[in-house]
Amino acid sequence: MIIAILTGGISSIKLFKHLTRREMFFWLHLNIALCIFGAAYFINSESVILCFIMILLVTFLYQALTSALFIYQTEVLQDKGLSIAITFRIGMFAVLTIYVETIFKTLSTSFVFYVCGISQVIAVIFVDLLLVETKGLQFKEKKHVYNPIIKNKLVCHSEQIIPP
Repeated sequence: MIIAILTGGISSIKLFKHLTRREMFFWLHLNIALCIFGAAYFINSESVILCFIMILLVTFLYQALTSALFIYQTEVLQDKGLSIAITFRIGMFAVLTIYVETIFKTLSTSFVFYVCGISQVIAVIFVDLLLVETKGLQFKEKKHVYNPIIKNKLVCHSEQIIPP
C-alpha cells in the first residue's frame, strides 16, 4: 500500500508536466472508476487476489489524483477559498472514517464499490463539463478563473482565458 501511495504521488507530478489539468483529472477519475468496478466484480466472483490488485491500483491512482488536485487548488483558489477547500476535504475524510465500518457492515462490499465507482463516473462528467483548464495561463489569470466578477472582464478563447 505504501509503495502504491508513494509511486502515485511521484507519477502525478510527472504526469502534470505532460498533460493538461482536464486530461489528467478526466483519465484518473475514469481509471479509478474502472478499477473500483473491477474490484466489485472480483468480490462477487470471489477472486480475492484480483480484487486486492484492483484496490492497489485504486490507491495508486487516487494518490496521483490527490496530488494533482492539490496543485490545481493552489493554482485557482484564493487564500480563504483554499483553506475552505482543504478543511472541507479533511472533514469529509473524518466523516467517512467514522462511518466506514458501519457502511461495510450494513451494505454488501460489492454494493459499496459500485456506488463508489458511480461517484467516479459522476466526477468524470463534472470534470468534462465544468473544470476550467489552467495550463499555460499566467498566475493572475489562474487566480481569477472561477471569480465571476473578474471572469466577465476576460475574453474566453477555446481553452485559454486571455485578457482583452
